[in-house]
Amino acid sequence: MTAGIEISVVAPVLNGVDTIFEYILRTENILQVLNNPYQIILVDDGSTDSSLSLMRELQEENPAVMIIKLAKNYGQSNAIAAGLLKAEGNYIVVMDSDLQDMPEDIILLYHEIMKVKEDMIIVTRRNANMPLWRNLCSLAFYIFTVLLTKLRFPYGSGVFRIMKHKCIDHLEDALQTPGTVLSYIHARGYSWTTMFLSRDDKRLQKSNYNLRKMLHLAQCRIFPYCRLPLMRQNGDFVPEFSIEEIYGEKQIER
Repeated sequence: MTAGIEISVVAPVLNGVDTIFEYILRTENILQVLNNPYQIILVDDGSTDSSLSLMRELQEENPAVMIIKLAKNYGQSNAIAAGLLKAEGNYIVVMDSDLQDMPEDIILLYHEIMKVKEDMIIVTRRNANMPLWRNLCSLAFYIFTVLLTKLRFPYGSGVFRIMKHKCIDHLEDALQTPGTVLSYIHARGYSWTTMFLSRDDKRLQKSNYNLRKMLHLAQCRIFPYCRLPLMRQNGDFVPEFSIEEIYGEKQIER
């Protein structure tokens, strides 16, 4: 952690040509309102459109923006893990970059975590505007997680959250442990509370997650922490990714 950086924002990007320019500008604007040093870490998860070019245009104008280009599409959890590796802020925001998570809400999360004793504030929201099958899958995943594991997280939550830096103090261990990086943080027992925030319904679009990907994600989250030994997986779902290039800092590899 670098004492000079107050907030790090980590956002995966996958084919975000329609939103990434606006996302960066809005995120910069709200972080400047807080009047504290910040960094915005954008992780290009194998985009095949011109997202990277647009990000580079703004990154060259603002040294607070860092771009991590992954060698291929490794999935949202791996992209988040890659971004967390470079997060130096006292507080770290994880969010999507498609503007369904509104950058203006960062300031609400920051002010709230300064007041509470918990280590993390997780955004929750209703799923009324999602297809029925996705709502049912989300509910089933939540029920199975509660029944089969000791992991506890709020129903209706996604990746959008703010956490204290200590939540990623053992990130290198997480990268050698089966399961998603956010599940690992929950498994370590960091305290959390929730904040209900509305989604920008105008930004709702077709999800990159089809049924197969959702089932694989559920498998990655549940099996490593399952109470039943026969279902527990110890070697299969270790986060793994390759960083091709970093714009804004010297290249690293994992």
